[in-house]
Amino acid sequence: MYIDTYTKRIAPVFDNIEEEAKQIADEHYREMGAYFNPDYHDEGDFAEAAWEKGLEHFEGLSLIRYNTKLMWISTMYQFWEQQVRKFLFRRNFSYS
Repeated sequence: MYIDTYTKRIAPVFDNIEEEAKQIADEHYREMGAYFNPDYHDEGDFAEAAWEKGLEHFEGLSLIRYNTKLMWISTMYQFWEQQVRKFLFRRNFSYS
């Protein structure tokens, strides 16, 4: 149940972070385009700034995905440890 919950409900939230970051970069590029003046600006600077915006978004979501996975692993370990303790407790007291 726990593995299914993670793989079917939690992990899919992060399935499309690359596409989401690209959308953020594209949107930022379009927004900056309203201020573009070819006499004063270099289009490459605008493209680089948009790419960096998308990269920051991707890095943030990647970190959240990584931390979420680690928290889930930690939770699973804690659950397993509780089950082992419960088993050992019952086993030790059933022979008394």
